[in-house]
Amino acid sequence: MVRDEAMATATEPQSEHEIHWLQAMGRVLIFPLDTFRRLYDRPAFLGAALVQTAVYVVAGLALIGPTERAALAALSSAHLPAGVPAATVATERQMVPAIAYVSVLVLVPLTLWIRWTAVALVYYLVGLTAERETGFGRWYAVAVYAAIPGLVAYLLGALLLQLGPVAPALAKDPAALFSAGAFLPAAALTTWTGMFLTQLNPFTIWYLALAGSGFAVFSGWSRLRSMLMVVGLWLLEVLVLSSLAVVGAALTHLGGA
Repeated sequence: MVRDEAMATATEPQSEHEIHWLQAMGRVLIFPLDTFRRLYDRPAFLGAALVQTAVYVVAGLALIGPTERAALAALSSAHLPAGVPAATVATERQMVPAIAYVSVLVLVPLTLWIRWTAVALVYYLVGLTAERETGFGRWYAVAVYAAIPGLVAYLLGALLLQLGPVAPALAKDPAALFSAGAFLPAAALTTWTGMFLTQLNPFTIWYLALAGSGFAVFSGWSRLRSMLMVVGLWLLEVLVLSSLAVVGAALTHLGGA
């Protein structure tokens, strides 16, 4: 009983101490429960989302060089199926710079916002079964603020990419440099196990801790129950995306055969 009361207190919103979104971006990394409690009545996320988007774009522009080198390496004979026409390879190599800029300026921001929206929607639907009524905006705040460790990983990975070449599969996602997949040979990165392991890194655990804390505060569930739910949803997401990536790689291989 005492433990249940303490858990309820730990996740109870404290609206009398609101927090500015810029301050929340830093504070949530260290004090997630308290930060989400302060965001409960005013879950300002737009500023935090725009700042993250801008940082990703700027960092991505700085990575154009390493990204192009990784893409060109992937188009080398060592990484292509046998029988691919030389003219096709030459055309694709010429398109690499344009694709890199489109990816940074369009696909990266679009992917960010789609992911935040999808995560918020799933949390909202799960939250309908919770004891505390929570609007979609609060769940969007959880998705946005919990994603900040991923931005930290991206920036640190971007610094490493500037130091030297890495496997093309890892260069697509700087955060993967800190994953278990970074220790695998390049050929193994396109397998299901490789795809799965590239999602496992310390920043992922940090993200899950923040997401679980936010869900606990906004739903009224215990922190343990919230963490189990968040981890379960993340595992499902990784399993699906890894499987789709493997299928896509297999189809690409067959198409070039």
